[in-house]
Amino acid sequence: MTKAEQETTFRWDLEERVVHVWSAQPEVWRKMARLGVVERRTPSMQAGRVVGRWYALPLAGFRWGVKRKGGTRGNLATLARFRHVNNVVRSDQEAGRDQA
Repeated sequence: MTKAEQETTFRWDLEERVVHVWSAQPEVWRKMARLGVVERRTPSMQAGRVVGRWYALPLAGFRWGVKRKGGTRGNLATLARFRHVNNVVRSDQEAGRDQA
């Protein structure tokens, strides 16, 4: 499996208060094992190899975020870039130039 094919998917279930996780990344499998999270279903298999694993975590114990790089100044510059890109996309959509 190529690096591009190794993805991890998170699905929040607010009613059950659970985060369902499917991952094709061995690093995530090892992290889940270190945290004591057990697999919830039979692993996804392909050609006799495990290619993905299923987990469920309590929503209250799940955190999601982006690591800051370069301290506050670097983070502010990154936020400014994202705001600029979002503003360009928004103005294109409002002008009817959205191609998607």
